[in-house]
Amino acid sequence: MQLVSLHPLRRQYFHHKQHLLTPHTRFGGQAVSLAINYTYSAQFRAAGYVPFVVEGVEYGETRQYGNFSFTRIYEAGHEIPYYQPLASLAFFNRQNLGYNIADGTMMVTANYSTVGQANATHTEPFVPLPSSTTMMPSQTYHSNLTETGGPRW
Repeated sequence: MQLVSLHPLRRQYFHHKQHLLTPHTRFGGQAVSLAINYTYSAQFRAAGYVPFVVEGVEYGETRQYGNFSFTRIYEAGHEIPYYQPLASLAFFNRQNLGYNIADGTMMVTANYSTVGQANATHTEPFVPLPSSTTMMPSQTYHSNLTETGGPRW
């Protein structure tokens, strides 16, 4: 991939991190961000992950060099603003106003870089499963069938 570097154009990439059972979710977004070639690719790859924090709550991890960043948002599906509205709003406000993505405390300069771990490895401790008392739609449908397969209603 080739990314044209036009300052002060800001490029931000954010990705959901739903659960650890989906390999593309865990590592795909990170791999894509590292595969993008542009003027400062080496510096971006050398930057580390730091917490993405909004109002004292960690919502994800961010790697940023200059105007390019990659952020993983925890506990979010494909529609990140639906799952994490506060984090999404902060992300877009910081990006649009030129503040660092991680915590929004400073204006981004051409050589701004996050310093932290090389890989985003956060995983959820478990994947929430439906309780045993919750009936799935298919169970409800099947429990409403007679022995001959027709509906009870």
